[in-house]
Amino acid sequence: MQVDRTQIDTESEDDGLFSVTFWFDKSTVPGFVTIARDELEEPDVIYFEAEDQMHVFKTDKLAYLISGNSITFDLFNDLSNAFFWTTLRTFSLDVASEDLADVTQCLERIFELGRKLDM
Repeated sequence: MQVDRTQIDTESEDDGLFSVTFWFDKSTVPGFVTIARDELEEPDVIYFEAEDQMHVFKTDKLAYLISGNSITFDLFNDLSNAFFWTTLRTFSLDVASEDLADVTQCLERIFELGRKLDM
């Protein structure tokens, strides 16, 4: 999935909250996905939202891998959740190279040490 636009929110907007939203072409399903973690209110879970709160879940099993400009998200060992548009527990997206450093920095705050996939 090719990302059209990336929106990054850091705790400067809301104490302890880090989120990244990936927006896709209007004809793509989903139109966007948001991945977030609130270090103060729910530090042990990652919040995942797609399609304007129509498809939301919280998990402690989401991981990611960055390879070039591609980011793969994987719900390893989380059998109760899947990404609705594929019904799979993994999906990949491609971000613009100029957004990659900021996205990576935000993902590092969202994901605890050890949640980054080592492949």
